[in-house]
Amino acid sequence: EPEPEPVEGIEVVPLGDRREELLVAVWPLALAGYAELPLPGPVSYTLETWLRESGTRPEGSFVALEHGEPVGFAGLMEHANGSAIAEHGLTVVRADRRGGGIARLLKRRQLAWAAGAGVVRLVTWTQKGNEAMQALNRSLGYVDASKVITFQGPRPGGDDGGLGGGPPERSCRHGDDREQRPGDVRPQGPQCLARRGEEGGR
Repeated sequence: EPEPEPVEGIEVVPLGDRREELLVAVWPLALAGYAELPLPGPVSYTLETWLRESGTRPEGSFVALEHGEPVGFAGLMEHANGSAIAEHGLTVVRADRRGGGIARLLKRRQLAWAAGAGVVRLVTWTQKGNEAMQALNRSLGYVDASKVITFQGPRPGGDDGGLGGGPPERSCRHGDDREQRPGDVRPQGPQCLARRGEEGGR
């Protein structure tokens, strides 16, 4: 996977050994991005959780800077099945800088990093209602691998005559499952978008 062409005026840097510093810098951007996710209820996310869970593959997580200010972020996280698999976290671009190729640039930087780092599979989840991200993922070779539909409704035994409602659950998550081989990432198989390559999302 070759390094992507740059976007004029945009510097892309990995979290690397500045992980906590850069995650704090992009926190306001992350909050704005989470607020826009097409979920049935608000996302409750604290800075403490953000620092603990986001960008746990720091060399594969990237910040887009314009004049030193964060305008985009794409996180990559550790996966329970080992270092050969990684999971995409939040991908977000500041509202006034969208449409200029920054999200694509960030995603392609992640793919290039993964291809050279021994990561053979990338996984991501994209909600129904976020068709722009689904389209971006597909254009990068991701294909649907699985679909998860969560139903929600009244919960038996509640305080309203047995029809109580619990908190809303996330609904209609589309999973992007991508496999690639370092240095050889031609798509050929299965997002509930997957990209199967000859070797190793949000």
